[in-house]
Amino acid sequence: MIMNCDCLINDSSSIKDVLSKFDIDDKDCFKRYVLALNKYRKYFNDDNISVFKTPGRIEICGNHTDHQNGQIIAAAIDVDTIAVVSKANHITIYSEGFSVIKLTLDDIGFKEEEKFTSIALIKGVLNRFRQIGLNVGGFNAYITSNINSGSGMSSSANFTVLIATIIDHLYNQSKTDKIEIAKIAQYSEVKYFCKPVGLMDQLACAFGGIIHVNFKEPDSPVVTKIDNIFKKHNQILALVMTRTSHENLNNEYSAIVDEMKMVAKHFDQDLLSQLSHDFFYDNVDKLININNERAILRSHHFFTENERVEKLLAAINNDNLDHVHILLKQSGYSSYMYLQNVYLPNDHINQNMALILAMTEYFFNDKMASFRVHGGGFGGTILVCMDESLGFLYKQFIEKLTGANTCKFVHIDEQGSICLLE
Repeated sequence: MIMNCDCLINDSSSIKDVLSKFDIDDKDCFKRYVLALNKYRKYFNDDNISVFKTPGRIEICGNHTDHQNGQIIAAAIDVDTIAVVSKANHITIYSEGFSVIKLTLDDIGFKEEEKFTSIALIKGVLNRFRQIGLNVGGFNAYITSNINSGSGMSSSANFTVLIATIIDHLYNQSKTDKIEIAKIAQYSEVKYFCKPVGLMDQLACAFGGIIHVNFKEPDSPVVTKIDNIFKKHNQILALVMTRTSHENLNNEYSAIVDEMKMVAKHFDQDLLSQLSHDFFYDNVDKLININNERAILRSHHFFTENERVEKLLAAINNDNLDHVHILLKQSGYSSYMYLQNVYLPNDHINQNMALILAMTEYFFNDKMASFRVHGGGFGGTILVCMDESLGFLYKQFIEKLTGANTCKFVHIDEQGSICLLE
């Protein structure tokens, strides 16, 4: 059923009734939806609307393993992007703080000058839908997000999954499975936005909840939903902004991919996942002359991290919270020491992320908690998991270093990318 926009705005109970089904019932969140609906009315007259929500994501374990066809554990969180949408013959998007986007469906080819822009992401999604024989069409939208660009919650993957969900719902009866939605979004980021990304971010945003993904067969990744052990044991998750953005670091992310591939190619393979754990360590001496010890260390991280994901999955399935924290800390240490995505490579003085990790370690001391560089790294955020009784004290402590409102508590979003209202 298409709901009338006037009804949504004037009868707040109708929004609450729907949002309550998705555990969205706090007043600030409700006000955000009402504001988005009113903003939509400011720009568009069509009241035959749909409302979409796509969550951001956190990476729990499997740091930079997905692009080598490894394994990961990730989750969707309640920091998200929402869109109020109606069908149209073209695409017009208004979004707070950004220039209006307008494009026609006969102009969705790649343009070099549009790299790293939202227009490129939209065009990439549309083009991929057409390539695989699905329908495309236009829409009007007002979009608002509380995912900060460069924060490590994958704003680009979130946006492309949102656009793909909109197109799928409006023009394909929501029949496209979530793995395909994620692959469409990844295609857009790689081919149009020109960002070398794996498929983890898009899958987490699309599926919702906590997921384990095995990328051994990259065209058919195996995605498994996992129980929310954190909620079960009153653990809270925090993302801490470290005052260093990870925007404009594509070259550093590419270097991780390239160096891991370089080691694989030394043994006549394309990816590290095509080598066995034992083969790598039995032959590591043959890598000494490649004149890139960092590549060897990053490969060491891949093999240990990939095994760590399997151990973490077992710990979660066995409801062993202590082991979960141990493994998450080990993952963080491996990223720090071997993957080396904590420091900005060309800035030896700005070490905010390393400092915040060090002070977080000091704060928790021997308490049951875990912390790690989050996502791509080099800047952005750290992820911290702790008992909820420690949350306020930790936030108070760490924000003395990072600034007010830089420690944000997040919760697992079980729903993923969906149409909330139609």
